[in-house]
Amino acid sequence: MDMEKLQTLLLQTAEVLEQFRRQSEQANQRHHQSGQQLQQLADTVPTILRNAADGSFSALAAQIRQEIGRGLGQTVDGVQQAMQEAGQQLSRSSDQSRLAAGQLDRVSRALWLSTACSIVLLMVAAGAGAWLSSHYYDEIRRNQISADLLRAYDAADVTLCDGALCANVDVSARGVGSEQQYRPVRPRKP
Repeated sequence: MDMEKLQTLLLQTAEVLEQFRRQSEQANQRHHQSGQQLQQLADTVPTILRNAADGSFSALAAQIRQEIGRGLGQTVDGVQQAMQEAGQQLSRSSDQSRLAAGQLDRVSRALWLSTACSIVLLMVAAGAGAWLSSHYYDEIRRNQISADLLRAYDAADVTLCDGALCANVDVSARGVGSEQQYRPVRPRKP
């Protein structure tokens, strides 16, 4: 792999990692916004419940006081109807509470889902980064070895002789190898 391809691949990898970073930041912002919405909803639910209960109980208490104040002149049916209306008001307040709890539950699930997705994306990015780092480290190491070999070849006094490689060997140097069959090549004269 030549240097241009390696540089292109490194630039493409950097672009992919930058895109991932931007997407992670956007996901974190959405996650933060969802958390704020969830907190606002969680802050309003107790107030809604308290207001609904206060309204229902104060209306119920007022109706009971009125009914008692009217005394024995009122029929049992009237008292039952007042109790029924108070029960309906309590039921409506309970329905409102259930709706608020449902909204809170949906926001909570969305928050957990976005958190899980963010964690998975970060893990994938970390794994991809580790793999790419390892791969390019090995590739750079191979290129360094090839470059060292080419530098040594370029400095040596070698040429082609009828399709074979010929070298200006230093015959006075000590041989290398198991049978002393290799001799150093003299450096090329400038």
